[in-house]
Amino acid sequence: MSCMVYTDGASSGNPGPGWAMWVIGDIQKRERLEHCTNNEAEYLAVIHAIKYLQNHPDLWTGEDRIDFKLDSLLVVQQINGKWKIKDPRMAAFCAQIKDLLPAFTIPAQFTHIPREGNKADALKYH
Repeated sequence: MSCMVYTDGASSGNPGPGWAMWVIGDIQKRERLEHCTNNEAEYLAVIHAIKYLQNHPDLWTGEDRIDFKLDSLLVVQQINGKWKIKDPRMAAFCAQIKDLLPAFTIPAQFTHIPREGNKADALKYH
């Protein structure tokens, strides 16, 4: 079994104020972001979700892996090392994610999904 984590980020104005949103099981969370681009918000959603999971190990203890589902192909491919990261801000976010992941005792997987399948996408309207 796996712990399913859906993340999404949004920016109004790109750049502008935004949201980092994540769903883990029945838990739905979102954090207001001051000023960011859409890509920054997508990365920050993953970072916020990882930190939330680290503070709530009961959500993933006993699972085989943590499955992160994102509708941002860019972020998934960069985290998975398949696409180069040219922007230093995105590189710093990706490095932060890789620094946070070893705290888990199970592997993490990052998968691209369509927006329609992303449970976190609807949180930007609440």
